[in-house]
Amino acid sequence: AQREGSASEFSSSLYLREPEDMRDPLVRRIAALAARAAGVPLDCAEPLCITRYIAGQRYDWHYDDAYYERRATWLAYLTTVRAGGETVFPLAFPAPVVEPHKIPTAAEFRKFRERWPNAVSVSPAQGHALLFFNRDEHNIQDQRSLHGSLPVEPANGPEDEKWIVQVWLHDKPCPGVTGAWLDSPELPAGPQAAGETSHIAAAPLVCLPELPAQ
Repeated sequence: AQREGSASEFSSSLYLREPEDMRDPLVRRIAALAARAAGVPLDCAEPLCITRYIAGQRYDWHYDDAYYERRATWLAYLTTVRAGGETVFPLAFPAPVVEPHKIPTAAEFRKFRERWPNAVSVSPAQGHALLFFNRDEHNIQDQRSLHGSLPVEPANGPEDEKWIVQVWLHDKPCPGVTGAWLDSPELPAGPQAAGETSHIAAAPLVCLPELPAQ
């Protein structure tokens, strides 16, 4: 595993990209679940990324395909957050004509929430998963996929922390990843066959691929 730290206001992430990580049955089953949800083969999935947010931390607006042609993003919430931590798509529905830099920052968005009544907001709930597409059918970046994480609000107890697992998916096999995914035993017929992943596999899935065109 490889860790990527960041400033105290933002999240910290751990990437499970080492060969021994990608051979782990649970890691592979989660990746396979994400790939099936997006409709792509397993070798189109990037290594899993586990991200942690503590109270006050956020992630500002960004596109997941800013540097790579990531077709889709799948993420599952590993914890329930009682206050804050929502994943927000400020331009999603309906898509307003607005420059992204004019949107309040993730840190300030809650104060101006009434100005964006149609933004899509997903609250972290343990076991729930979220799927959205970053590029359209012409492989062009979809501006409606702009998203961020609002700050986790202080609370009393473990709900102060938001944990998620993310899988980014491509239309083509990921260079340097294909061999690692395939260099291990075959998966069972379906993710639900693995008892340790049944909680995630059976969880509600919020999909945002069919948003109205601009």
